[in-house]
Amino acid sequence: MQQMKAIGGYEEIILLGALLFLLSFVLVSSTTLRVWQRVGLYWLWGALAGFALYSDLLIAPYVLTAGLLLLFRWRTLLAWAMWIVLFGLSL
Repeated sequence: MQQMKAIGGYEEIILLGALLFLLSFVLVSSTTLRVWQRVGLYWLWGALAGFALYSDLLIAPYVLTAGLLLLFRWRTLLAWAMWIVLFGLSL
């Protein structure tokens, strides 16, 4: 008799991957965001990426690809946003 093995975490990959790409798109494309809104969105991106990597490492290519999108704003990322993303990842 065959048993079915329950493997969790795969549903979150779709949701968290889509949210990471959405946040990356908003951060790269919008020019009307204030600084405190950008800080919050960068922190949220880092927190989502950290949670996603914690829940399942299969999401790592999505996190890396969404992170590459943030390189279009490389000056902001090198100035201060990198530290906020790392703080969000550490949670």
